[in-house]
Amino acid sequence: MGVWQMVREKFIILGSNVTVLGNFNPAILRPDFIEREFAEWGLGQVALASDEAVSLVADIRYEKVRFFMDPNRMIVEDTNLVALENMNGPKIVRDYLRKLPYTPVKMIGLNLLIEVEAGNLAPVWKNIVEPSRVAKLLSNIGCSLINLTVRYTMVECVPCLTEATVFGQDAASMYIQLTLNSDPKELKARVSFNGEFQDVVTNESRINFLAEHSLDVSQTFFKFLDILG
Repeated sequence: MGVWQMVREKFIILGSNVTVLGNFNPAILRPDFIEREFAEWGLGQVALASDEAVSLVADIRYEKVRFFMDPNRMIVEDTNLVALENMNGPKIVRDYLRKLPYTPVKMIGLNLLIEVEAGNLAPVWKNIVEPSRVAKLLSNIGCSLINLTVRYTMVECVPCLTEATVFGQDAASMYIQLTLNSDPKELKARVSFNGEFQDVVTNESRINFLAEHSLDVSQTFFKFLDILG
């Protein structure tokens, strides 16, 4: 059993959001529009909203969800998220784009930032410094395009890893970036995961897939951790 398999229940979700790149009209995204067109979301009362006179940016916050939009991107952030199963962002983004089907969309991505705790992170860092081993392990979960970047600092003339980034691309054209940031001697590590679906303009099914299978996509995050540990 890998290090990460033993700590799946010992993690804190520091951030979770779905980011869509494209061309947007922030003047549309207002609390009254959300309440009128998407009552089924059940977001409750608005906690904070940007000035509606500022048409180039929309920033609306509810108890558990934050919307941010400028002309080039839309971000739906799950705030105070405890369990990945409770993510609202993927389905909210899908519903919004269905309501406004002529919105030009270039890319959609699921982003997670998680702090995990383990008794010993040394095996993870040992595997990361062996690119051929990582490449072989990643191939076992369907990744074909792999690039590994490692950063380290010198502590008393001993190299200590501080950050490692793994890139992969699976058969479903989901671009994956996984970054671990920690000192090998520490018991905690911050792990950021980005699952990015490209070519969504001509393949709307990828937006639907993310909405319906966001938990499965996030589980890829754990698959990476498992093979590294």
